Amino acid sequence: MISVQSTSPLVAPKAYWTVATTLEAAGLTTRGYHVYVPSFGEWGFVLASNGPIGAPGALPAGLRFLTPRVDTLAFFFPPDMARRPTPVNRLDNQALVREFDAEWSVFEG
Repeated sequence: MISVQSTSPLVAPKAYWTVATTLEAAGLTTRGYHVYVPSFGEWGFVLASNGPIGAPGALPAGLRFLTPRVDTLAFFFPPDMARRPTPVNRLDNQALVREFDAEWSVFEG
């Protein structure tokens, strides 16, 4: 299993979900999640695996920031960040580059 840093699903939802779509096209199972990262803001990641990805398990004792509630909310996407149809990124179409540039240029305007 891997976790792929995948841009902000708030600022660039099409770019974010293009990462998941591309990993799925490679035959992997995915599960997106997002967290607030102080130096980046709302940031997204995609878990990818050759097999099923189960629900989060019990957390180890002594964690300072990750709680069961935070763990659950990380996998919840409100409508403005929800999954949407996106293309598969390929070397010959650069879909991810185009989506990323279009969405971030509006945000950074």
